[in-house]
Amino acid sequence: MVLLRGEHVKTLPSESPLQRKFHQAEVSHVGTGVRSILSLPWLYMLHQKVWGGDILLRLYVRGFLHPIKNWTRILEIGCGPARILQHLPAKIEYVGYDMNPRYIEYARERHTGRKTFYCQHIGEDTLRPPSNYFDVVLATGVLHHLTDQDSKSLIDSAYDCLRPGGFLLTLDPVICKKRSLFERIVMPMDRGQAILSFDHYVSLAKTRFETVHGYVRDDLVRVPFGLIQTRYNHLIMNCSRVPGCEKR
Repeated sequence: MVLLRGEHVKTLPSESPLQRKFHQAEVSHVGTGVRSILSLPWLYMLHQKVWGGDILLRLYVRGFLHPIKNWTRILEIGCGPARILQHLPAKIEYVGYDMNPRYIEYARERHTGRKTFYCQHIGEDTLRPPSNYFDVVLATGVLHHLTDQDSKSLIDSAYDCLRPGGFLLTLDPVICKKRSLFERIVMPMDRGQAILSFDHYVSLAKTRFETVHGYVRDDLVRVPFGLIQTRYNHLIMNCSRVPGCEKR
């Protein structure tokens, strides 16, 4: 199955109960309790494999990254253990940032060549990525772990790092009008507690990017053995830095 561009569903009203639950949360990321085990790279990788994460990444890359022409330099913000490298050409130049030192150590041990990893916040002055350099910036499963202000900072950093004509690609859970029982149960358990509506995500991206396209898919999560229906909405944003139209 290939991701289809332009496929989306209607979003909830801005004051829906589920949106209020996430917006009123005191933190945007929960990494304590049982969720803390996902900070271990091997358990995180197993968790992603069980829930179809490899399929999701393969479809994401095939449907949205491959159609972009002439990309050889990739920056990934919130790279985790750099799982996406399994689906990218070996010859690319890749730089990954993540705040979890275990993820970064895991990635460094398994990926060499033109692959560089930094354990720090993307906005820190030390080891800041070069400006106007990358063809693509990836933020896969990141925005729903951040406050609006932190999301805007990430978007600013991504924009500055892209060459004119470059793209930011994001992928996150999204609150939509039609939600499955599976989604109602699982979504509040996510480590990211800032899951937003379609319009909210897009409005954040448009604070800096000239062109933003959003696409919703509800078939990217797979439960082993097909025991239950697993419709779960994800939003993919394709944000382009249009040459000569830069926002200030």
